[in-house]
Amino acid sequence: TVHPCPNRPSGTLAHRLVAHFPELAAMEGFRPGIVHRLDKDTSGLLVAALSEKSRLALAALFAEHEMFKEYLALVRGVPSANEERIETFMGRDPRNKVKMAVLPAGRPAQSLRRTLYADPAKYFSVQAVRILTGRTHQIRVHMASIGHPILGDILYGGDAKDAPRQMLHA
Repeated sequence: TVHPCPNRPSGTLAHRLVAHFPELAAMEGFRPGIVHRLDKDTSGLLVAALSEKSRLALAALFAEHEMFKEYLALVRGVPSANEERIETFMGRDPRNKVKMAVLPAGRPAQSLRRTLYADPAKYFSVQAVRILTGRTHQIRVHMASIGHPILGDILYGGDAKDAPRQMLHA
């Protein structure tokens, strides 16, 4: 877990960073030094800053799209288009508060997806997904919404039999 939350108030990456870099404790907020986060079961690279000035500068680069986040996703099936822009509105799923969903009254969410590899049998494909907005579970919701859930993502339609974990890597 990247930062404290109700079901994980301690033992997070943010706590470990403060233990190694005590100067981070002077930063405001509950995730000192963390420039962006990853969903709990997503692997990959995180960016952390050792000063508030650096954190704000890095956050501005993300906001201005001068720096971006791109993920590798192993998904069920092969999308018909090699590349596409996925634009939806997302919010908390009204039937399941753990999930996010595509909702007409949600916040705008935009992702760019392109196929890097397609299984000849069309069982799976490897997608590069660049997020233009940073909504919770955005890639997972977007890929499921176009009929290609991430393998191993049992929350959004990926079968646990297909992969030992969620196949999403930042």
